[in-house]
Parts: sequence; structure tokens; C-alpha cells
Amino acid sequence: MLWPSQDAKTKGAAPASNLSMNQTLEGHNGSVMVVNWNENYRKLTTSDQYGLIIVWMLHKGMWFEEMINNRNKSVVRDMKWTSDGQKICIVYEDGAVIVGSVDGNRLWGKELALSLALVEWSPDGRT
Repeated sequence: MLWPSQDAKTKGAAPASNLSMNQTLEGHNGSVMVVNWNENYRKLTTSDQYGLIIVWMLHKGMWFEEMINNRNKSVVRDMKWTSDGQKICIVYEDGAVIVGSVDGNRLWGKELALSLALVEWSPDGRT
């Protein structure tokens, strides 16, 4: 497919942005591999190459670690919040599946004899 070339005025120019803050989040020792946003509770969830999960919250204009979890067994392959933001499902490469609540409580867990890659909630957030 061919795309029209940009005119000389806009070529190489950065697109307009509505970035309102820029902060380096420190807490991971390895490369961040999975990132997920909880829109309802305004929380950022990150996981690194070692399986460390951090839930970040914005407080007085700064991001802070609200919760930290490291299963120390496997790498997180994917994680998703329900559409209402109440629950998160985390799947690990070794087949572990964990469902937790937004306040950090473990609600359910299962070890599957599978190598997992992705997770998705049903639209109603129940399965």
C-alpha cells in the first residue's frame, strides 16, 4: 500500500500530545513485559521479566507502588482487569491462573497443565 508523503512542514514533527505528566516509575529490576490500565480505579499494573507485579496508584500528583506481588515461580504472560475494574486475572507461563480483587485479595487460583499466553474476560466480567 502506498501512503501520501507528508509535506515538508510536518515531516518529522512530533504529533500533538495531551501528556499532562511525565514520571519514571522505579520498582522493576528487569524489563517490563506486561502493562495493563484499570480505567475505573485509575491504576496502572505492570509486570517484569522476573514475574514481579506492581500495581501503581496516583496520589497527590505522583505515582506510587500500591501493591507488589512476586510468585517467584514463573513469568506473567498476560493480565486483564474486568470492565468494571473490580477483578484482575493474571496468567503465568507455567499454567498458573490467579484472580484477585482491586483491593489486593486473592479470589481464586488454579494450576493448569498448559503453557498460557493470553487472558480475556467475558463482557460481563464473570468468566
